[in-house]
Amino acid sequence: MAGDTVRLYTRQNDKTLLMLEHGGRILNQRVYVQLHFGDMAKHYLDCYDWFAREAAKLVPKPDYAELPIWCAVEAGRCLPPEPGTVVYVVDIPKEKVIYFDDGKWDYVLNHHYLPASPDDEKAYKKHLADCGFTNGFEFFEGRYANKFPYEMRRIEESWSRVFDVNMASPTLCGSVERDLVLIDRVVGAKIALSDHRSSEITYEELLRLASAVRRGGLLSRKAGLLTIHMGDGQEALSKLFRALKESEVPLSTFLPTHVARNSALLEEAIEWIKAGGQADFTAGEASSGGTAHLMAYAMDKGADSSRMTLSSDAFGSQPRFDEQGRCTGLSYSTSRVLHDELVNLVQHEGFPLETALTFITCNPARVLRMEAQKGCIAEGADADLVLLGQALSIDGVFARGRQMVKNGQAIVKGRFE
Repeated sequence: MAGDTVRLYTRQNDKTLLMLEHGGRILNQRVYVQLHFGDMAKHYLDCYDWFAREAAKLVPKPDYAELPIWCAVEAGRCLPPEPGTVVYVVDIPKEKVIYFDDGKWDYVLNHHYLPASPDDEKAYKKHLADCGFTNGFEFFEGRYANKFPYEMRRIEESWSRVFDVNMASPTLCGSVERDLVLIDRVVGAKIALSDHRSSEITYEELLRLASAVRRGGLLSRKAGLLTIHMGDGQEALSKLFRALKESEVPLSTFLPTHVARNSALLEEAIEWIKAGGQADFTAGEASSGGTAHLMAYAMDKGADSSRMTLSSDAFGSQPRFDEQGRCTGLSYSTSRVLHDELVNLVQHEGFPLETALTFITCNPARVLRMEAQKGCIAEGADADLVLLGQALSIDGVFARGRQMVKNGQAIVKGRFE
């Protein structure tokens, strides 16, 4: 998907395949609404006609089109396929897409006043009560139908708010910048790219988010890091390379993770590192020779080890999918794989221990701009220590100076352990 298009999903009657084959396009026509809704068709057509008129003010309506085609911006929000239907996945030019709030659309369908805010809702209810009315929809149907045109007009004008859509993800304090400045533990943001579970963020949206993260980092003196969950889609790191060429956002703002998910993504990650970027490998994820082997391969291809980190998805959800992409189960990741990969790096790939340790200590600490407290042994730093024994087994663990593991056994446990 190019940066100037939006990927949309729509379920349609399978007869549209014939329409597409013979006419080259799919149309939503009034007669289809009449056939589908029967006795209720007039009600829905009135609402759809209003929507079409208002939408045409945002995006000019082609002469051959009667009604818009409803689409979802995420695959998970699209109606699932069922017998007699087909789901289309289409990339549409951004300027041809009309966004609306489907929750607000219910106000239109029910002929209710759509308030601008809770205070506006209270004011409108007071207005109705002062005039002796109970419900606004009665101006359209019922005992007051068509008797108070000015009230009908007021309600219809409120419906324009259905197009007021906040496309940004919710934040705790109102913006990414405020979250970084006001919440100590927030050091950046995270999104997904090239993954069937992602929200299909556009290039422009990626840049806006990265810029917000960057500004928040500068204001808060934090890393300002945009961590990017990478899926195994064909898009791979294309948006990041485009940002490298076209934007002023520093490479250090981006941290793609799961970069060894497939061979094509790995090759792009190597080029990203060689261009000055940083990339995170996920322990226990790679299927081709193991993550340690692929990290060694990346270094053989010229990747700078100081720009590589190794992490786990410890205790994060780990879904399982079948060949059709259906989720068949859910498990969780373990932190054990991080130690396993450390052992593999040293014992199987021939890394010096002092080099292998950097991937899980000082490198991530530097990426997170926590090198004064983490990933080092120094006066004033957090006393986070792992004591390794024979064959690199874990004999002891200290977290901020408190001993957690002694002689290979946990001596501090959780509430329910």
